[in-house]
Amino acid sequence: MFLEKDAFVRRFTAACFIAALTACGGGSPAPAGWQQLSGSTTTWVNGSAAERQSYTFTKEAFRGTLQDLARREVVDAALSGRGLKFVKSDVFGPCPGVAAIATFTGRGQTVEDGFAVAGGNALVVRYERPATVPDDPAAVAAMQRAICVAPG
Repeated sequence: MFLEKDAFVRRFTAACFIAALTACGGGSPAPAGWQQLSGSTTTWVNGSAAERQSYTFTKEAFRGTLQDLARREVVDAALSGRGLKFVKSDVFGPCPGVAAIATFTGRGQTVEDGFAVAGGNALVVRYERPATVPDDPAAVAAMQRAICVAPG
């Protein structure tokens, strides 16, 4: 009887763990409660007028390292012609060693590019918000879901 109960507890625990992973993974990369930008499958927006924020997620084939991707993203943002100034880059706190984040400012905006390399793909999130508006927790959580993946 004790062994049967112990086996049941192990199976139940495993099922709960699998259900939690399924609930946390997959699905839409969008921040909770944000609206998909009309005509786009990769961009979501939140807020109105002066407080409008945007969040874009892209995934593309990439054969380089995280450092290669970081260089590419910083150069692309600097050359985008949108008046962005590089502020800093660092590992992405929620998943150190797996993802990085670069921060830019310009024209009253704060832009955060989060990126990772996984499974031969570049995973890139761009979160743009007015400089006076704090980070939206839904956008930060979506970024974590999108780029905190095991490399490989």
